[in-house]
Amino acid sequence: MSSSKVRKLWFVRRNDDVRGPFPTTAISQFLLVGRLHKFDEVSEDQQVWQAIDDVEELVPEVMKADLTDPVNQSNLEASKHGADERTGEERRHEDDPEHEEQREGERRIAETVDDHTERQARMSQRLAEAEQKAKRQNQITTVILVLVCAAMLGLMFAYDPGEQIPDIDCAAPPASGVNWSNCDLQGAELNNSDLSKSHIRNANLSAALLFRANLQGVDLAYTNLGLSNLRMADMRSASLIGSSFRNSDMRGADLAGADLSYADLQGAEMAGVNLDGARLGKTIWVDGQRCAEGSVGGCFPLN
Repeated sequence: MSSSKVRKLWFVRRNDDVRGPFPTTAISQFLLVGRLHKFDEVSEDQQVWQAIDDVEELVPEVMKADLTDPVNQSNLEASKHGADERTGEERRHEDDPEHEEQREGERRIAETVDDHTERQARMSQRLAEAEQKAKRQNQITTVILVLVCAAMLGLMFAYDPGEQIPDIDCAAPPASGVNWSNCDLQGAELNNSDLSKSHIRNANLSAALLFRANLQGVDLAYTNLGLSNLRMADMRSASLIGSSFRNSDMRGADLAGADLSYADLQGAEMAGVNLDGARLGKTIWVDGQRCAEGSVGGCFPLN
């Protein structure tokens, strides 16, 4: 047997009860947790026996220190806590009077090498499982954080604060996005003007000249356009709800996708008008008849 401290194995004897052999580190741990006492005997060959207290390498340094010193006492308690690796079953029986005798024996008599090895293996397995669990939890947390960040970035890019509507300015020159709502623009000359996406709600554009005007996407709801010249005007997707086109010239105008619900087209000239997808529910048609609710692409008579 090697004389190296690491490879030494010791038998333990108490009242003729011999256990072991155990490595040096195990004997030291048993001393710390109270399973062995300094007066218990140890032997490498079961021939020569001596008290544990007489084998300097078996007694932990923290037990050799002056224990009247609070620092040394604190170090000893910490070492005891670290060496206390008893099984969970032993801990559950600590307060059970029926196991008092058994506990006292377990606390002081050394375990076998196989038991010690098995316990160390169990501890290693539990530590490995705990590390794997923590790793999985960290991975899940990372994935969640990535998804949350991706969702936030998506919302940032997708967020549309909406169109900023300018203040009403009846004196503003014709331009895309102009706000002429509630303005009196009777007879205005706006031929070929680009008024796309403008805001001209509840305005007066009667007799206005809008030949070939770009009114695509414009909001002309409840506006008076009677007697206006809207020939060849582009009014695709325009909001024309409740607007009046009485006796207007709308020949060749493009009203595809426009909303003409409740509009008044009585007397208007509509030759060549494109009404693909135009909504005409409750609209007053050129002949004075009201279109059926749900009319799309043309005026359907009421049942």
